[in-house]
Amino acid sequence: MPDLATADTNGTAFCALSAGSHAFVRCYGERCLRCTWLSFPFGFAGGHPLLANNHMVLMAGEIEVDSAGNLTRWLNKSGLYMPPRWAVGQAGLPFDTAWLFVTDNEV
Repeated sequence: MPDLATADTNGTAFCALSAGSHAFVRCYGERCLRCTWLSFPFGFAGGHPLLANNHMVLMAGEIEVDSAGNLTRWLNKSGLYMPPRWAVGQAGLPFDTAWLFVTDNEV
């Protein structure tokens, strides 16, 4: 599973995420997720384009962490990046906590 922490601009310093839902992107060639600092209500996190910063995105969505920093659930929903549902494995997150977003075309 990728590290659930955020890096500073040079990519070396990490800090724990605050409790709540955070937008994430998983970029090609990286072992960790890029996550937002601010937390949102689950299902409403945004900021994926800023996180990606013109890098190739493998997966985008939201993660929710509790006050101890543990992953409680995640969602493959992003307004801009829409990888197919079959590609959720690229997030590197556990399937038992996944809430999969399904488009009308996939029903």
